[in-house]
Amino acid sequence: MKVVQSGRIGRPVIWRQTSGGPGPGRWFMEAGKGDGPFLDGCVHNWDFANGVFGTPVEAVGSLVRLYGQTALDSGTAMVRYASGDETHLAWSWGMPGGAATGRSQDIIGPKGSLRFPSTFDPREYDPEFDTETRGAYLLDTGKSKRLVSFPKRDMFAEEWKDFAACVRTGRAPRASAADAREAVRVARAVLRAGERHTRVAIGGRT
Repeated sequence: MKVVQSGRIGRPVIWRQTSGGPGPGRWFMEAGKGDGPFLDGCVHNWDFANGVFGTPVEAVGSLVRLYGQTALDSGTAMVRYASGDETHLAWSWGMPGGAATGRSQDIIGPKGSLRFPSTFDPREYDPEFDTETRGAYLLDTGKSKRLVSFPKRDMFAEEWKDFAACVRTGRAPRASAADAREAVRVARAVLRAGERHTRVAIGGRT
């Protein structure tokens, strides 16, 4: 993320996320298959964090089973990076059908914070902001609050377009197999740490 990497909120930073609701059920909630939210869901978060923060070095977790299947479906996890940055997640796929919890997501640093889309209404800061075509982060430095906007796109459609372009041209995809393996390796370290309620070293990139 350019705002973080530019140093506008300082470094190191902590990326914080909370989310909860019912899980998708079936094999998604089975250990050794979907492995629940901290692999099947959060693998995208670990991938994003690796891209922003660099080399992950340690996972700390405390995870439990609320749903009744074999996957660890609820709890908290933290991943530390060689850069000094951290990401903290409190997630659950253990809620009953129809139930949900509040969601929050931000990145905090020594110079300010960055709030994520859907955690605030951008029209509070710009009454003319077009929420149909654009999304926004909120950059808060204490001295000022301003929107960091971007055009809304269908991320799944963009992924397919990029894949099709790779097939047509023979170029390598933007996300490599090594990136995918690293995200899964972080997820597995989180699951080990969470089940043991301890910390697990992640080590260098594979």
